[in-house]
Amino acid sequence: MTSIFEEREEEAVRAVAARYKGRGYDVVIRPDTRSLPRALKKFQPDLLARNDAENVVVEIKSKATLSHATGLKQMAQSVESMPGWRFELVVVNPELQTSVPTRGQTLPRAQIIQRLEEAKALGSKGHVSAAFLMAWSAAEAVLRRIASKEGIDSSGYSPPALFKELYSIGAISRKAYETFVEAVRIRNSLVHGFKVSETTAPILDRLLGTVDRLLQELNSTRAATPPESGRRGRRTSTG
Repeated sequence: MTSIFEEREEEAVRAVAARYKGRGYDVVIRPDTRSLPRALKKFQPDLLARNDAENVVVEIKSKATLSHATGLKQMAQSVESMPGWRFELVVVNPELQTSVPTRGQTLPRAQIIQRLEEAKALGSKGHVSAAFLMAWSAAEAVLRRIASKEGIDSSGYSPPALFKELYSIGAISRKAYETFVEAVRIRNSLVHGFKVSETTAPILDRLLGTVDRLLQELNSTRAATPPESGRRGRRTSTG
């Protein structure tokens, strides 16, 4: 008998396959060993998506089965070690973060720029912790605007879940992803009243630079895309 978790995983496999096909990838569901390079033949991924730029190995788990899954880390390491290959883990029904509003309007571009300027001004006066929190506010707003452009409803999802998803679909670079990983650790320490052990100023500079670049890219993409032809359908989560 198929469990409810397996049914949800099957639904997610079909949804993710459709998403990649819609973006022009060639997709194979549960590829056999003939479709996989030698380094991956011992694994059984749920999905393989390919285009001229990259090969994506996708594994799909529910929250209930994720903790019991074996070999995911090894599979991910094997995939990421090969140039032109990327690993994506999709979690069905990811847990929402209750502290993140499920309804609300993301900051407009002008207010994001204003918060960036405030962060820079605070940093220049030596108020690095305050500057970091203001910069993070701008960063999260930019991430949510990018998600909206990609057809992702980001309401209620934690910042790590959001930038992981954007990286997994290629909407942000690995360098940007790594910057957010560093930055969110500091942000969490600051807002929850813990001492920050890292030297914050260099990471603040990287965060500000990353948000500046993403905001510029977001603006230039929209300026270059005709309103009707560039519009994507809304994509809902897989749970």
